[in-house]
Amino acid sequence: MLGIDLKMLQGIDTVYSYGTTGGFGIGIYYRRDGHSAPIIRGNPYCSGSPETEQLRGFHEAWNDSPEAGEPGTIRSGLNQIAVRVITQGLKPEMIATRSDKLLRIFLFGMFLSGTAVYGQSAEVPEAPLSHADSHLSPRNETPSRSIAQYKGVIKDLELAYGAYHNELSETLMGLGLALYTQGNYAAAAAALQRSLHINRVNQGLHDLSQIPILQMLIRTNKALQDWSSLDQNYNYLYWLNRRTYGEKDPRQLEFIYEMAQWHLEAFQDRLDDAPFQHILTAHSLFRKAVEIIETNRGQNNPELITPLHASVVTLYEIARYVSTDFENDQPGFTPGSNGRVMAVLTEESYPLYKLVGDSFREGKKILEQVIEIYSANPEIPIDGQALAYIYLGDWYLLFNKNDKALDTYQQAYTVVAEKGAVLDSLEQLLAEPRSLPALSLPTGNHTGQDEGQNYIVASFDVSETGRAINVEIIESKPVDDITMRTQAKRDIRASRFRPRFEKGQPVATTDVNLRYVFR
Repeated sequence: MLGIDLKMLQGIDTVYSYGTTGGFGIGIYYRRDGHSAPIIRGNPYCSGSPETEQLRGFHEAWNDSPEAGEPGTIRSGLNQIAVRVITQGLKPEMIATRSDKLLRIFLFGMFLSGTAVYGQSAEVPEAPLSHADSHLSPRNETPSRSIAQYKGVIKDLELAYGAYHNELSETLMGLGLALYTQGNYAAAAAALQRSLHINRVNQGLHDLSQIPILQMLIRTNKALQDWSSLDQNYNYLYWLNRRTYGEKDPRQLEFIYEMAQWHLEAFQDRLDDAPFQHILTAHSLFRKAVEIIETNRGQNNPELITPLHASVVTLYEIARYVSTDFENDQPGFTPGSNGRVMAVLTEESYPLYKLVGDSFREGKKILEQVIEIYSANPEIPIDGQALAYIYLGDWYLLFNKNDKALDTYQQAYTVVAEKGAVLDSLEQLLAEPRSLPALSLPTGNHTGQDEGQNYIVASFDVSETGRAINVEIIESKPVDDITMRTQAKRDIRASRFRPRFEKGQPVATTDVNLRYVFR
C-alpha cells in the first residue's frame, strides 16, 4: 500500500482520526498502552503530496486488514467531506466545483421556502433549496467513552511533555468535538480555545493547522449564541484565508460563502445590535466572490450567477433598511419612488444614502449581467435564462417601473419561444402571484416550524399591476393584537407582487392567502 506497512496496525488497541469540513489537518493516530501518537498527519489540500498519499494509503491498508471488521476498534471523527478528500485527493479543478456547489445549495434558502419572515410570503419556492450542514460528530463510538479516552491522552501528554506539547492541541480538539456532541458547549469551547492557543504557540499565528480548530469553535459559538466570539473567529479565518491564498485566489470562495451566510443570518434574525453592518458585510463578501470568479474565470462564467443574485438581494435589503431608517425622520420617503434619495444629507451619511440612491441602477446592471451569462452559455437550460428575465422584471416592479417590468416579463416568453422550447414550465412559474423580491434572504437555521411565534394569515386580491387590495386578516396570534393586525395590513398594501400571467399577459387574482410571521 502507499507508504503504509500493515505491521503498523498490529498491537494497536485504538485507531482514531479527525477532520473538518475544510479538510485541513487530517491525521491518523493510534493509542497503545495508554499513550497516543500520530501514525500520519497531513494536509489533503496539498494535492499529490506524500502526506496525502500516506493518508489515502493508510485508509486502504486499514480497510484491507483483519482488524477493520472488529467492532469498537476504529475511533473516527472524519466527516463525509474529509473522507472524500482522503480517498480521492483534492485536484485543483475540484476547488471551484465544490465552492460553487456549496453556494448554490446555500442560496436555495434565498428563495422563499416554508414560512415567511415578516414582510415576506410563504409561497412555493421557484427553486427548491436547502442548506447542507456537515456533521462533525464521531462515528462508531459513544461520546462518553470518547471523552474519557481524550482526557486520558491529555493527562499522559501533560505528564510526559508539559502543558504546551503540540500533540495536546490535536487531542484537545478531539475532546472539544466529543463534548460538543454531548451538548456540553461551554466545556467544548474551553477545550477548543486551549487547543487553539497551544497550536499558535507551536505553529505560529499564520499556520493552516489551526483552521479545523477555528471551524469547530465557530460551531460551538453558534450553539452558545456567543455572537461576538463567532464574529471574531469568522474574521480571523477570513484574514487567514486571504493571507494564505492571496486576495483573488478561488480557494477562498467556499469560506467567503460560509461567512456571508453567517452575516445574512445575523441580519435577518437581528442577533446583535448591529444588523446593518451585517448586511453591508454580506454584500461586500458576495461582491468579492464575483471579483474572484471574474478574475480567474472570466465575466461570462456560469459560476457568477449565484453570487450575482446574492449581491442583488443584499443590495435591496441595504436600500430597504436605510430608507426605513430615514423614513422615520423624513415622512413620505420611499426607496422605490425613483431610485434616488431625495434628502439633505450630512457628510457622514452620504456614502450610505448614495448606495441606496444607486441601488436601482446597480441592481439592474447586475441582473443584466446574469442574462448575458446565460446568453454566452447556450448549453444552460433555457428555463434559467427565462427566469433571469423574470427576476429583472421583478426588479423593475419593485421600483415602480411597471411598463418596463411588463416588457421584461414578455421577453421571458420571447426567449423561450425563440429557442423552440415548451412554454409549460414558464406558464407554471407565472401561474400564481408572488411577493417580491422572489430572490430573498435565506431562512438560516429556521425549520419552517414557527410554534410560539406571532403571526397573521391574510386574504387579499392582487391586481394585474401587482398591488395587494381588499386586504383582510382571517387569523392571527395573538388574536386581539390590534396594532399587529393594523401594521400587517398596512405593510401588505405597501408590498409589491409579481402578478399572475395567462397566455403572456398579467391578470388579477382573487383570494390570495398568505401567512406572515413576526420574529
